[in-house]
Amino acid sequence: MSSFAGEKVTEAQVSNAIDRAIEATGISPRAFQVAAEKLSGHAATFRYVVQVELDGDHTPDALRRFLAVVEQTLLATNTQYVLNRNIGALAPSSLHRMVRGHFDTVLRARTTKGRNDIQFKLLALNTELLVRDHATVLELILSDDDDA
Repeated sequence: MSSFAGEKVTEAQVSNAIDRAIEATGISPRAFQVAAEKLSGHAATFRYVVQVELDGDHTPDALRRFLAVVEQTLLATNTQYVLNRNIGALAPSSLHRMVRGHFDTVLRARTTKGRNDIQFKLLALNTELLVRDHATVLELILSDDDDA
């Protein structure tokens, strides 16, 4: 569970939101993960970032639609998420299209001496705050209702 502003987002909610976005748009990420990001210079304190590795090209409009379905699903399935969006504690989600191999690097970084990286699974929801590495983000997509 992730709850930086009291939103209590769960792994199951994120997985469901991504599944619905795949069904609605036909965009099937090679890998993905959602994590909260602390904002500065914005009215809201946090927002969730949908990070995706994609095969092939997708238009910004298609990616914006994918993001919109994720956001709509979270709003439809989590009353605390709705509350925190309504009071301004959470900004609308954003999407980062990541460089190919980004999540392989994430998994390798989690390995420890004597353990194989196959023992680590990439979870749909990262419960730690996102640390943005600009070198790994190919494209940033904001929600239509975000001004940040």
